[in-house]
Amino acid sequence: HEQQVKEIVREETGLFVTCGHELSDLLDFRTRAHTAVANGRIVPLLAKLLRDLERVLRERGIRAPIAVVKGDGTLIGKAAALERPVETILSGPAASVAGARVLTGLDDAVVVDMGGTTTDVATIEGGTVKVSGSGSDVGGCRTHVRALEIGTTGLGGDSFLAWRQGCLEIGPRRVAPVAWLGARERGTGKALDFLAGRLDSFKGSTRHMQIVARTGEGDGLPLSAEEREILAALKERPASLPELAEATGISHLGLLPLSRLEEHHVIQRCGFTPTDLLNTARAANLWDADASRRMSALHGEIVGVETGRMVENLWEEIVRKLALVLLKNQLGGDTDTLDRCAGCRRLMGSIMEGGNRNFGLRVNMRLPFIGIGAPVHHFLPRAAALLGAEVVLPDHADVAGAIGAVMSRIEVRRQLKIQPGDRGGFMLEGLAGARHFTDFERASESAEGALVDMVRETARAFGTSEEAVEVDFEDHIVPLGDGTQLFLGRTLTGRLVGEPDLVLARAG
Repeated sequence: HEQQVKEIVREETGLFVTCGHELSDLLDFRTRAHTAVANGRIVPLLAKLLRDLERVLRERGIRAPIAVVKGDGTLIGKAAALERPVETILSGPAASVAGARVLTGLDDAVVVDMGGTTTDVATIEGGTVKVSGSGSDVGGCRTHVRALEIGTTGLGGDSFLAWRQGCLEIGPRRVAPVAWLGARERGTGKALDFLAGRLDSFKGSTRHMQIVARTGEGDGLPLSAEEREILAALKERPASLPELAEATGISHLGLLPLSRLEEHHVIQRCGFTPTDLLNTARAANLWDADASRRMSALHGEIVGVETGRMVENLWEEIVRKLALVLLKNQLGGDTDTLDRCAGCRRLMGSIMEGGNRNFGLRVNMRLPFIGIGAPVHHFLPRAAALLGAEVVLPDHADVAGAIGAVMSRIEVRRQLKIQPGDRGGFMLEGLAGARHFTDFERASESAEGALVDMVRETARAFGTSEEAVEVDFEDHIVPLGDGTQLFLGRTLTGRLVGEPDLVLARAG
């Protein structure tokens, strides 16, 4: 029935349709529903990404199949990825972990991938990273998505840095660096001028010290009157949030209707970031470094600290946060519990500070940290020093993700189950329609043949012509009190691993 409904909806609407059974063969209706809903929401985003990618390839005369990395580090073909994009969640970190291992040859290490938006941490043991057996969390909801066990925190080169009541907040919001905006928009200086004339309004918090720019995208999106006013105010140049509030007559900066425009990439928020810190400290020279230094100076004036000292203090805070993230990751378990425990917070704070005059605390990490990602070499060595860890910064670390993607293979896993029937005989579960057998051997033989066919069909859809399938059997038997045994069922698992096809199949 589910398959029939899918075909009817497709025929009537022409839209993609997500079915829960296509994404998971595990029980738990609620989790399967979360998986299907997440998949449906991601479809249009991935479809646009792939359309843009195909256009770029055509412009360069490249005629090759497109493969997408999944969250477990394996590959999937374009058509299959559009059917099940939820499986590509955490694909970037998964590819980076594979690339880190290729670049270093280390089979036991902690991979720290610091990008623009997040820092992703995974532990390699014996050359592999564990795959989450219970499924991954997506937006706070448990799903049946297979993905590597990777810890992710909102700390990266584009993390928004803000002061609030004298305390520094790092992320998790991502904004574009002011340096990027300055290189892209000639009117950035005027937006900074506007902020400079109103610094007193940011004494309590700098969270609204942001500048917004149009991206030129989002044509055809129906807009409200307030959204049209905002875009009109941004027509000539970028504008700060206070400017937009004045232009639209909105009484409070937090009431500006920017969320939908951001979601559809019509506008881009920009603000103070670690990238701007690096420019100010002359540790980097990215885009418009002068714009970074000016924004840093404005923040220094607000907090009453000389710019150079403020930059060093912020840098140290980012290092401490990164070290704390790495420590929690290695402790494992529920990190939220650590945050709620006052004693745990004091203990971890003492580790970061090295104790006090009465005692000293030291961590000695036994695994090296492999640092990859553009900003990682600026922060990881100092964070690792707090934890007594060796640091490995391989050559070409900035393209570790690409290397990992190229080295990945397609893998297909499927399961079928044979269970005793209610009225005798055996039932085969995992295929459309009920299949009943009176003889167990015939049931097992039929299940194995159907499983092999199903795995091969899926493998072709994923983009590989490999046909070798390994089938494993697991019987579920429990002992009874009288010494006999009760057969509960057999699980058959089929697995195929193959290289992605490198040439597009020609029509006809």
